[in-house]
Amino acid sequence: CVTGVQTCALPILARQRADGGWSQTPAMTSDAWATGQALYALASVGVLPDHAAVRRARDFLVRSQRADGSWPMTSRPTKPGGEGSRSLIPITGAGAAWGVLGLVAGR
Repeated sequence: CVTGVQTCALPILARQRADGGWSQTPAMTSDAWATGQALYALASVGVLPDHAAVRRARDFLVRSQRADGSWPMTSRPTKPGGEGSRSLIPITGAGAAWGVLGLVAGR
């Protein structure tokens, strides 16, 4: 986005949830994958770490992180009306990666 921080950040900020996180789809709960991606994108367009939305997102990630360092994840359906993957191992790893990237980008 080259039109300015405000213009680039607004669509992302508008999708932040009351719990401080973002979700993969409107029907899903907030998770580390979507929240980490949102934090990374916000940092990429110049939103500063002291912005209220960034602080709420960091708080969400810290609150929802498990003792083993991962975050709870669900798999989104691969086709409309279908089920997600039965194995959560790949999405849990990807969610943890995005959660960490988001925390680093949003610090």
